[in-house]
Amino acid sequence: PAVGGAATFLMGLGKGAFGGGLAILGIPMLALVMDPIQAAILRAKLPHYEARIARRRDHADRLRAALKGVSAELVLPADDPDGRHVYAQFTIRHPRRDAISAALRAKGVGSEVYYPMPMPYQKVFASLGHRPGEFPNAERACAEVLSIPVHSELEVAEVETVGHALRDAVRAVEGASL
Repeated sequence: PAVGGAATFLMGLGKGAFGGGLAILGIPMLALVMDPIQAAILRAKLPHYEARIARRRDHADRLRAALKGVSAELVLPADDPDGRHVYAQFTIRHPRRDAISAALRAKGVGSEVYYPMPMPYQKVFASLGHRPGEFPNAERACAEVLSIPVHSELEVAEVETVGHALRDAVRAVEGASL
């Protein structure tokens, strides 16, 4: 019964069945209904899911190998021995993130900051009244994280190019700060 009730609840999200003002734990919810076209696309992609994850994991291993020992300030994502990282992103951390991003861009390598602001400061949580300084670790992480390409469509040579460009960018940025 509990599973059936939860499934009925989730099926109704986005359909206006709950008055359109749905909030869970006080957080406004978005429409979560999958349309038939999305379902068909995902159904076609599902058989390739494990191979794509394996390819991203291989790319992550190559990036780690290219970046090993480059800098004590460069923090790389690590595999959890009790889990399985799927590497939706390969997110590094460095105190001079913006300079590294600019150096990568100059070499034609994309990068992205997916987490520019700690969650407690985002608009959806404004009613909680949090202020800058309350979450210093989250603030520091948001100022330092940078995601670089690791998606499964990359060729090995492209991954190696990304790894070398990042290595060179870190060395150049840190050399400029000495």
